[in-house]
Amino acid sequence: MAFVRTKRKGNRIYYYLVENQREGKKVRQKVIKYLGAKPPTKEQIEGTMRATLYARVSSEE
Repeated sequence: MAFVRTKRKGNRIYYYLVENQREGKKVRQKVIKYLGAKPPTKEQIEGTMRATLYARVSSEE
């Protein structure tokens, strides 16, 4: 399941769409897409998740 992660660099906050992936015994976060410095809207998050899921399904076929 993907979710929005915030990262601070200096005084700025950046938003990323990430998902957890298991690598051996560890769980790592994989950045799916950089969302920008402004807080993303719910529509932007849902649209990005749909597009990412569609791209994965298309590439597997």
